Amino acid sequence: FIEQLLWISEALVLFNGKTFWRKATLMIIQTDASLLGWGVWTCEEQTGGQWTQEEQKYHINILELMAVEKAFRALGDRLRGQVVQLQMDNQVALSYLKNFKGGKKDLLNQIAGKIWFL
Repeated sequence: FIEQLLWISEALVLFNGKTFWRKATLMIIQTDASLLGWGVWTCEEQTGGQWTQEEQKYHINILELMAVEKAFRALGDRLRGQVVQLQMDNQVALSYLKNFKGGKKDLLNQIAGKIWFL
């Protein structure tokens, strides 16, 4: 125990005033979906795409969650180490994300779960 305290006291002299971890920065991500396509905007970039004919048949709540999933996949490694603030205009989709689940909609639960584990 004494050896560990001595090591810590010596290390503190070397690292005094320096952080061990890189400070996380805030990344604001805005997503939106329509029956035709999806989009994502950050302060540095924007991207989006169109839904397939099959995807266009989904309810807008599902499309909104799918837009978040596509946005996170598009941004990929740029999200690593970031604090993400997600801005979206669909309260149902937001509820599924915040609570990791929502009501009884299996597909919404599945998409929310995929987003959490990206």
